[in-house]
Amino acid sequence: MYSDNKRRRSSERSSEHSPLSTQIYKKYREYESFTNSSSDFSNMSHQYSPSPHLPHPTHPNLVSTQVSYATGGMPPPQFSSTPVQYSSAMHSANIASHQPQSGISDFDIQRLAQAVKGLMVNEIKDIMKSALQDEIQDLVGIHVAHSIAPLRATIENLASKNRELERRVDELEAYSRRNLVRISGVSEKEIDTSAALTKIASKLEIPMTSSDIEVSHRVGPKHPSRPRQIIARIKNYELRHRLLRSSKKLKQHPDMSGIHINQELSKSRGKLAYHARQLVRERKIKSTFVWDGKVIVVENDDRKHTIQFVDELMQIVGSLGTDCHSDSTHQSPQVLSTSPTVSQT
Repeated sequence: MYSDNKRRRSSERSSEHSPLSTQIYKKYREYESFTNSSSDFSNMSHQYSPSPHLPHPTHPNLVSTQVSYATGGMPPPQFSSTPVQYSSAMHSANIASHQPQSGISDFDIQRLAQAVKGLMVNEIKDIMKSALQDEIQDLVGIHVAHSIAPLRATIENLASKNRELERRVDELEAYSRRNLVRISGVSEKEIDTSAALTKIASKLEIPMTSSDIEVSHRVGPKHPSRPRQIIARIKNYELRHRLLRSSKKLKQHPDMSGIHINQELSKSRGKLAYHARQLVRERKIKSTFVWDGKVIVVENDDRKHTIQFVDELMQIVGSLGTDCHSDSTHQSPQVLSTSPTVSQT
């Protein structure tokens, strides 16, 4: 009796330190029809892993022992198998324990962790790359803005100075031409250009002699269909002024038909007067005329403006016709400078 109790306590201690043995006993209880044959035990034992706590198959405490059931406290199954039969069963369980497990192994968990880690690393890299790119673009934009700001100020300053220089040069050119007149329509048969001009002045009842003319000559190449124009410098500015004002009376003399007396303009003001006449034809402004070397435009509401540059004309009308721009680029400087007339268009 004492030996049986001792063996039972030894078996209980062995089962407490051997979880896999407890699971094997539990399955034995679930399958009450299980036989102790080695073949049936081998079919079930592949579900378990090997346990280092299993006692040796020949241990005497394995025969007719009782263990506490892990869940319900039910009595353990009674074994009457021989040591040979139990050894065969344990051998089958050990073989089955080396088969691949049906659950997730540590290797699979490590692979999943590495995959998740790789995804997270790539995502973090993308976020950091995007953030760095935005930051770099902002920094570059700020740097460029700081670098361009003084350059823009310098460019604006230079543009303003250039405009002022252009204005001064234009005024000097206009002043140098203030005593000049350009006469068109005089036949090439008139060899003496100064005599031809005094003849025209006499028709307008303006007293003028050759001594009042500093210099006169024809300009430009000969043309088969029209005579070359004449440029003359009048010594007296008031005399030139009277000649220009009276030039409209030439229409009253049949022998003077086709003859026009115009102011001599600089190249830039000649282009400006040409653009203004184009706008009159397009009915964007009411009229335009040139007086004392200055281009004057009259809006449709009768407001007058003295302009010196094309952009000033564009500000008045809002935009310039494309035809005017294209035509002006094909006009020669000679034609552009002679096109404006004294009379109002």
